[in-house]
Amino acid sequence: MLPFAILLIFLFHSLPVLGEVPPDWLPKVQAGQMLYSPVEPANKEWMPVIGNGYIAMVVTQSSLHIGGVFNGYNNTEEGQGQNSHRADIPCLLSVDIDAVDATPYGSALDMQNAIFYRRSRGINDARLLIEQRWYAHRAYPNLLVHEISIDCRDCTKDSQIRLITPNTSSSDIAFKNVQSPDGTSAIEGSTLIREVPTSPLTTVVSLTTNIPSTLSISKSQVQTLTFFQILTSSLDSSNPLFDAVQYYDRFSKINNLELFNSHSVAWGTIWESGIEISGNLTIAAAVNSSLYSILSSLRDDWDYSISPGGIANNAYRGHTFWDGETWMYPTLLALHPNIAASMLRYREKRLPEAMDKARWSGYKGASWPWESAFTGYECTCCYPYNNEGQLEIHITGDIALAFIQYYYATGDKQWLRTSGWPVIYQIAEFWKSRVIYQNQKYNILDVQCPDESSAHVNNSVYTNVVASMSLSAATYVSRLLNEPVDPSWEQIANNLAIPFDQQLQIHLQYDGYNGHLINQADVVLLQYPLRYPMTPKVALNDILYYQNKTRNNGMFTGDATYSIANIRLGNLKEAQVFWDLSFPHIKAPFNCWTERITGGANHFITGAGGFLQNILFGFGGYDLNLDSVTFNPVFLQNSGVTFFKFRKMNYLGSTYSLSFTSKSITVERLSGPLLYVTDSTGRKQALQNSIVLDLQKIQITQ
Repeated sequence: MLPFAILLIFLFHSLPVLGEVPPDWLPKVQAGQMLYSPVEPANKEWMPVIGNGYIAMVVTQSSLHIGGVFNGYNNTEEGQGQNSHRADIPCLLSVDIDAVDATPYGSALDMQNAIFYRRSRGINDARLLIEQRWYAHRAYPNLLVHEISIDCRDCTKDSQIRLITPNTSSSDIAFKNVQSPDGTSAIEGSTLIREVPTSPLTTVVSLTTNIPSTLSISKSQVQTLTFFQILTSSLDSSNPLFDAVQYYDRFSKINNLELFNSHSVAWGTIWESGIEISGNLTIAAAVNSSLYSILSSLRDDWDYSISPGGIANNAYRGHTFWDGETWMYPTLLALHPNIAASMLRYREKRLPEAMDKARWSGYKGASWPWESAFTGYECTCCYPYNNEGQLEIHITGDIALAFIQYYYATGDKQWLRTSGWPVIYQIAEFWKSRVIYQNQKYNILDVQCPDESSAHVNNSVYTNVVASMSLSAATYVSRLLNEPVDPSWEQIANNLAIPFDQQLQIHLQYDGYNGHLINQADVVLLQYPLRYPMTPKVALNDILYYQNKTRNNGMFTGDATYSIANIRLGNLKEAQVFWDLSFPHIKAPFNCWTERITGGANHFITGAGGFLQNILFGFGGYDLNLDSVTFNPVFLQNSGVTFFKFRKMNYLGSTYSLSFTSKSITVERLSGPLLYVTDSTGRKQALQNSIVLDLQKIQITQ
């Protein structure tokens, strides 16, 4: 295929009616696999993301990003320079059709195939139909594709449309024009500011098919034009320009259909694992779009983890927080452990920088930054005015839990020895050096809670519990691997201060908490995701007390946590209330997650992660344990949902699917070593093919 080839094809012949879903899109819309709208959102930040885990863009925006490419200083005082952020790269395929020539009548995000469509009709001749398609190729991560198909079969005359293309400027990269193959243009440049003095600048190359300013078509014909934007960087190439040219030569020899099919097959493999909902299209589409929004920013061969806004935008400057390990990682670990592993490699590769941070702060071991970008050094802006990076140290414990969970899920002892143990050991050493023994307890002083309105406090209950769990993980792993066991780890883990109000019978958010309003869930995180042991009475007290202390219009993750905690206590009516609070954060028509109901970050995929956990860990009752996984499913009340299915779940090298209705639960073996299912009566059965039981709690072991 020549990228500017003209192909006679027959894509869409019948004239559309404004507002109706086109017939060829209708089956996918009805299956919750496609989001359609006759009108694109006025807020262009709510346009969908197209991404493959290496590159991503918000459709129609002038910039895109490569995962891992940042520009700016890791830490700046206010007014003294740019803080590290995702480097804007011109998105040269953000092509618009001049409004004087055509007007859009329908757009759709096909999540199954990760492609965005826009259909327009001519102004001067309404029988002129135009379809634009954008996708970031999943199998070829350096390739962004834009196709324009023009159907003039029913036109009364020859037609012409004008194209509006973006410019090639960037405030983050010093691009210059460089030589490229005929029919293309290329720019090459390096980021302007090093994250730290010793870190390299990143070179980026963008090679793009030349896009004409005008397209002409004769009546009675159909033509398709294909444009490439190929992106390479010094992160994955020793010679980005040479490789970009080689990619162009390779891709330009592949015909349109074959190119798209290889992309579709790659996404099809990913979608073998997923979550199905029947009976409620809104929920089904929200589940698929939430998974899509996370998967479009991650891949198993690119170790730059994920930020609260994904790759496509600069929400939170593209930095990696606890959001990755706490809100997005758990569902991925169950469905896509290979992709989850790439998130851990991001942390593992930055262990030396985490050790530097601990040492510079006067402690031992490793302390990960609150905000991390390219190098792994602390990137929280504006220190010392903002010292979150020194205070919000619970992230180090969150990382330890993600590492031990990976071992529980995979049983990969070699990985544990070479990758997991060095991280878990250094985290234990950090907590050991960070505690102070006084009043017959170990204390962690001067921290910031997950509720970020509470800073410079002592004994944050979440921080202390996650530190205790980190230390216990180190003790367990050292014994498992026959490594020396430090007895102080267990001693500290069992004797950390856990603030508790004996009169109210609630956990206190921190020492001296006085009942002030909080921004997001905090104490309830002890119940989920930490699963910290407590009596049902105390668990209920914590929920009732703190849900009334949480501000309205807060972060969505809190709503998911309260919903899951209530489900696990059997308070389904209350769980439904918090579950329902998720949907105002999902902005039509393309299900763009927002951090707050009004305001905050757009494409806030932390919220998508919390929503998915509400399905899998809440209504599915899924838990990953030391030696088993368990399901304790409950059914959504008054929702219309008739069926849940978790497709191709992974456990210890085996894959299985689990589905349930209001009356029964079915487990189906797919591949790998034999698994066993134990029902609520204690009866254990080998999962040879499939097992059907009445709806109940079950345990799966190997």
